[in-house]
Amino acid sequence: MKTLSTIAILLLFLLSLSGCDLSPEGLEEHMATVPKSHEIQDAKVTENIYKAFNNQAELDGLSITVITTKGDVKLSGIVSNKKQLAIIDHLVRNTEGVHTIHNHLTLE
Repeated sequence: MKTLSTIAILLLFLLSLSGCDLSPEGLEEHMATVPKSHEIQDAKVTENIYKAFNNQAELDGLSITVITTKGDVKLSGIVSNKKQLAIIDHLVRNTEGVHTIHNHLTLE
């Protein structure tokens, strides 16, 4: 009985795969879940944030990493004071295309 159940489950699994395109092209199509327009938009958001940082003398010498995914911005790095944190927060919040900010900045 146990063997029959195992065979039935295996058969159902194989039948479910029959409609899938497992060729490299088919897998590539399924792996590309993020539309290219999001990638371009995210890159532009990140670029605009870095430009805003570069225009602020108070942020000179800081190494801040910005990663944007579908409008969600993740910030990481080390800042020297609360004023820098406030400036960064203000700049990111006022950048077009930013939906959410994940601030992982550390105050030194």
